Amino acid sequence: MNKIFIIVLLCLATMAQAQAEKGKWTFIPMAGANLIVSEPLDYKIGVTAGVRVDWQATDKVAVSSGVFYSLERYRMNTLTANNDLCINTGRMEIPLLANVYVYKNLALKAGIQANLRLHSGVRDQEKSWSAYNLVLTKSFENTGDAMHVFYFSVPVGISYEFNRFVIDLRYIFGLQNLRLSYKSKNSFSSGQTTTFYGGYISDKKVNKLQLTIGYRL
Repeated sequence: MNKIFIIVLLCLATMAQAQAEKGKWTFIPMAGANLIVSEPLDYKIGVTAGVRVDWQATDKVAVSSGVFYSLERYRMNTLTANNDLCINTGRMEIPLLANVYVYKNLALKAGIQANLRLHSGVRDQEKSWSAYNLVLTKSFENTGDAMHVFYFSVPVGISYEFNRFVIDLRYIFGLQNLRLSYKSKNSFSSGQTTTFYGGYISDKKVNKLQLTIGYRL
């Protein structure tokens, strides 16, 4: 019984180990949520998932990278004719961060992140009005994206590890201005159709908050 008790304690001590040993590579599958926090975008919750790779350079410093898929969801709230346009954009994110352990299992981090747009779509929006025996139907569709195909951002954050589970909270500063293009189509019951192209360019950056949970392998 004493041997079994000692073995259990050793297993628990191994699981409760903080960051990896010096010079060691570890992999951390992670999943979580994104939240756009920049005006003039409405807040929409998206998802993210991927694999983080850590290299423990010293007892207090680690370097991490990885590949993540990130789904961002946002809606313009400044275009009165287009404020129901809900945009969903999928991106591949490749971060490179320095992690500094300031306390046991607690790390502060900062670095740079490359972002590549994989797809962009919009939930169809349609409105109809009736007047003077005519029916007007207005629809919107996204013809661009709220950010460029490729851009860089700066993530800063904090993480905590317990029993190999890693909780990671990051604020990601975008380095590109907001850009959106759209098409509005007006259809009348008489069969006539008119199309209007518009867009929006802002000097504001698109920032987001990201929370993920992973398990160190």
